[in-house]
Amino acid sequence: MHAHLRAWFTRELAQRAGADYRAREVDAHHVWSLPAAEALRPWEFPWKELRRDPERFPELQLVKMASRRTVLRTDATGEPLYVKRSLLRTPAERLAALVKPGKEFRETLLALDWRRAGILTPEPVCAAAGWNDQFGVPARYLATRALPATALELKPLLKAEDFEGPLWRALAEHTRDLHAAGCHHADYRCDHLFVEFVNESPRFWHIDLDGSHAGRPVSAGQRKTALARLFKSLENHRLTQARRDAFLAAYSTGT
Repeated sequence: MHAHLRAWFTRELAQRAGADYRAREVDAHHVWSLPAAEALRPWEFPWKELRRDPERFPELQLVKMASRRTVLRTDATGEPLYVKRSLLRTPAERLAALVKPGKEFRETLLALDWRRAGILTPEPVCAAAGWNDQFGVPARYLATRALPATALELKPLLKAEDFEGPLWRALAEHTRDLHAAGCHHADYRCDHLFVEFVNESPRFWHIDLDGSHAGRPVSAGQRKTALARLFKSLENHRLTQARRDAFLAAYSTGT
């Protein structure tokens, strides 16, 4: 990671979180972490072996796998964490990393911005960048705390209530409040939404914020795109036009 980007990220973290995150070098990796994650060393995880034989590593759970980005769950620090790893395989990706912050660093700052705005998203606990010996390429890492154990997948709940119950209206009102708070999710779909019930009232959690923004008005075009993505993610679950209209009516109330 280039020196000017390291300085920029350290400064941005300090503005959002004070001295909560410690910046340091570990095994030629640049690392920023909360005290709870200072022992985390994601570059030492057996990423390659885990993909080939996940049953050998019961303490690590493979969540999502792609050629460049993999997500796993670990209890390495005594609490459940989700760790994302991105490989910079091509010269173009490595060049880009010298002039702009990678998605892991953008997501870290976005999560802190959203949390300051009162929007629920897992807390980032560690971001790191360095050389991955297993793959022979640079890599970036982001670790976040897990969702609460009481947070449930939203899609099955909506399907169960057939989009006629209070949860559908609550989601519409939450989406309205999210946009009013200046938070735009670039991939606003059901797969990235979870719900937690507190005293029977739903609270919505968001994941995968890369490409999103906070702290500035959400344009009409962004609102339209967000709602279209949400509806598309539910197309195969009896989402009729009447139910869309009910959502839009609740969304528009008070805007």
